[in-house]
Amino acid sequence: MASLSNSFFLLHLLLHLSSSLSTTLIETTCKSTSYPDFCVAAISSTSPQTSSTADTRGLSSIFLSLALSNATNSSSYATSLAASSITEEPIRPLLRACSLKYAAAAMP
Repeated sequence: MASLSNSFFLLHLLLHLSSSLSTTLIETTCKSTSYPDFCVAAISSTSPQTSSTADTRGLSSIFLSLALSNATNSSSYATSLAASSITEEPIRPLLRACSLKYAAAAMP
């Protein structure tokens, strides 16, 4: 029984240490950005298992996925605003242009 308890303790300790190391990597990486608080919040919005086990390359992949998703969503939103009956006519071409620019940014 003691061996089982020790195994659970070691497993818990290893999980805690790996999480702490990943948190440190996230914080260190985000401190080098223009908006460190936003960076930490964005990476925290992803799956904890994904962000907590990611290395620097994995964090880059997560951020690129977030950027792609945000650009796609922004393009769709601008398109829907341009098509909305409550949007004033002079604004519609601007929203369509905005939508196209976000769509271009979202192209892989």
